[in-house]
Amino acid sequence: MLAPLIDRIEVINVPAYLPIEKLNIAKQYLMPVLEKEYGFTEHEVDATNSQGKENLTLTDAAIMEIISHYCNHEAGVRNLKKALDRVFRKIVSKLDS
Repeated sequence: MLAPLIDRIEVINVPAYLPIEKLNIAKQYLMPVLEKEYGFTEHEVDATNSQGKENLTLTDAAIMEIISHYCNHEAGVRNLKKALDRVFRKIVSKLDS
């Protein structure tokens, strides 16, 4: 049944992002969106700015740890965004208590 279609199928190889590329995507695109969504303005957690909003810092090492342990097996960054979102939610829950 699939034999007539096999000769029409073209295999497209899509290379996965390297961990360093995932780190850059997280820092440049994912983190700013999550910071805005959760009300963090800068990248420091230990201080409050003049507007009273909390700040957040995630080091490159911390992001690489998330990448290597939770989303290294995927080609894209969908699970990385989910993992970073979980980190933000955990931080917000700790700050609220």
